Amino acid sequence: MENIYWLSAGHPTAKYSVSIVAIKHLKSLRKALGDPVTFKTFEDPNPLGVEMPEILQVLIEQDREAKTTFDRLTDGKKRSLIYSIKNVKDIDRQVQKVLAFLREKSVKPADKQ
Repeated sequence: MENIYWLSAGHPTAKYSVSIVAIKHLKSLRKALGDPVTFKTFEDPNPLGVEMPEILQVLIEQDREAKTTFDRLTDGKKRSLIYSIKNVKDIDRQVQKVLAFLREKSVKPADKQ
């Protein structure tokens, strides 16, 4: 039996959980819409659910103020920052985007981010 893996999110207070499986995955499992499937859930060891770019990791390790600002952000804001630099190829541009994002967030009170 072939296994496929994908990330999904559930709502902790919801009575039911819904998983969406792409048609291509159903086909790879030789399943059709409506066929029963078995799945196993497990907790993602990454609390953000997205890989931290190396440039961001290095910046927050080397700059105490950047780390303090980053640590105060909600997980959603952290993911927004990560997605904003994820596809930027130029390292200098990545650094500029990270620093601009963190500068903007550092001037706001922590409770209003």
